[in-house]
Amino acid sequence: MSDEQELQNFFSRVAGGYEKCAVEKIGYIAHERLPQRLLQLKQTQAKANSEADGNTTPLRVLDLACGTGLCSKAFFAAGCEVTGVDFAPGMIAVASQLPFTELLCQSIEEDLPLPDSSFDLVIAVGVTEFIKLPAAMFRRIQQKLKVGGLCGITLPKPSDNDQELGIISFDLSDYLKFINMDQFEILEVEEFYGWESGHLSELEGLSKPRYRIDYNALYLRKKDQS
Repeated sequence: MSDEQELQNFFSRVAGGYEKCAVEKIGYIAHERLPQRLLQLKQTQAKANSEADGNTTPLRVLDLACGTGLCSKAFFAAGCEVTGVDFAPGMIAVASQLPFTELLCQSIEEDLPLPDSSFDLVIAVGVTEFIKLPAAMFRRIQQKLKVGGLCGITLPKPSDNDQELGIISFDLSDYLKFINMDQFEILEVEEFYGWESGHLSELEGLSKPRYRIDYNALYLRKKDQS
């Protein structure tokens, strides 16, 4: 069994207890922080473009590695139409209880069968640490965003425990090299707590060391190429 299949199976198995564990034990905050900030940035953008008044069209959101839908709850509350993508069938099964417009069970490192230039917002939280080809991921995000669309993504900071945890990380300066700056404008970068390892394994009765992973959060806007 490949590492990806093992990871897929693990997240499927812990899906039922994931949200309670993430919020109560891991102290996860990214699922609230990034959606809220993206909505704020989009609202500011709309006001600057005189689009806020009279525009009743729901924002279209693409939630990459949506898991159980934890991030998307803020978007549902704001009246958005959300498409979720996750590679773990167990996660998709839990997410299907929420009002997603569409759910796709596949890796986000594969081509997405979704129309290009069709989303106002793209979010990817807690997944970059498992992405083998970050540059390709950013290209897919660029393809799916509308011109002027916004992206919020968490980027793990390197730690001495990456190999033991089976995760991938780079310095922020290296992540920025994966992004085509002719296509994206950086709006903001912030730093905050990411997650602490070991807690999810307890859902399966396993005891593993506690290692802290911190995040940079990156907010991007797709430029007009015309």
